[in-house]
Amino acid sequence: MQKYLISFLGRSPKRDGSYRTTVYQMPEGPSQPLAYFGYLLKQRFKPDCMVILGTSGSMWDGLLDEMDIPKDIKTPLIEYLMEAVDQQQVSQVMLEKVMAAINPHSTCQYQLLLIPFARTEAEQLAMLQIVASAIPEQAEVLLDITHSFRHLPMMAYAAIQYLQVIKPQVLVTQIYYGEYNEDTKKGQLIDLSGLLHIQQWLNAATLANHTGDLTEVAHLLSNTGIGPDLAKASFYMSVHRSDQARSPLKKVRQALNEEILDGAAALLKPVLMQKTEWVNESYIYQRQSAQALDAMARKDYLRTSVYAFEAYLTRKVKESGAQPGQEGNFQIRKELQKSLDDDKIFRKTAEGEAYILLRNLRNALAHGGAGTQVEVQQLLNDQTKLDTKLHQVLCLLLNE
Repeated sequence: MQKYLISFLGRSPKRDGSYRTTVYQMPEGPSQPLAYFGYLLKQRFKPDCMVILGTSGSMWDGLLDEMDIPKDIKTPLIEYLMEAVDQQQVSQVMLEKVMAAINPHSTCQYQLLLIPFARTEAEQLAMLQIVASAIPEQAEVLLDITHSFRHLPMMAYAAIQYLQVIKPQVLVTQIYYGEYNEDTKKGQLIDLSGLLHIQQWLNAATLANHTGDLTEVAHLLSNTGIGPDLAKASFYMSVHRSDQARSPLKKVRQALNEEILDGAAALLKPVLMQKTEWVNESYIYQRQSAQALDAMARKDYLRTSVYAFEAYLTRKVKESGAQPGQEGNFQIRKELQKSLDDDKIFRKTAEGEAYILLRNLRNALAHGGAGTQVEVQQLLNDQTKLDTKLHQVLCLLLNE
């Protein structure tokens, strides 16, 4: 996997014909004076390619001045760019010419890309596409946000997030910033990679909120005490064995109440507690009902119908006088369902009609079709009607 360093090139004033240089405190010690911090990262991480993003007035001539290529090659290029930089008229065609001249003389290949100022939404979207186009489907990416307009680091971070969505095999590993201290006139390396870790946790929380899936949360917590139990519960939930998930989830909740999660993991505690609150319900049908309502809130109609139908049968089994612990008995549930299906008087009641509709909806959704019932077909063609009808059915059958 190739390593790419994405870096921004800002516009800096010249003094006596030169750009200001800075000595940066690096982990290995003070650096040599440089005007462009990205070269320090290049020396440190040895990328296969540097993607350098700048505007029409960025210090492209200064970039070349510090570039490690033969002087007889870079001097004419600096002269070629200097006037265009001063007039803020550097074009992508000019940068293409520079790349053709420098890349044959460098082990690290350069992509010098002109970006808009990102002042409007259209320019911001264009910048995202420029960054994404510069990176292949598989790559390790480092980001340097040192030299740019103050709003561009936010755009750079957005571009990185966009990149990881459309190219999932791209691995963004680090974000760096060369901080300049006006008092000391020196700089230091700031590691902002924690933002990537925080984003991972937030993505996992978002997935859990939108789908109910705790798999990514479990993965991120794999090295903690609650990780194994959460992973086990996540598996059970994925195969609709929620009652088997209850025991490990109760252990997770107990640990969350007794222990303090470190770092970014603490961000997920509210999500975990809210998404697992159903385990505290006393009866199985109440737990199934809670999951049906949670799925309904996410507009996950398949899980809504599955959990609601099972919750209703569980409640009816309990009301029939079955022995405690027999609510999940397959034969008992099968016989009860058959009696409900065959009861012509029951089917004409409001509860019976709601039961039949829920059963038919569940079957249609599980099999990926619209079924043969006209009402089901109509509901599956109109989300508003489906929402309204399912809410009515849940209220009637689950006493919610």
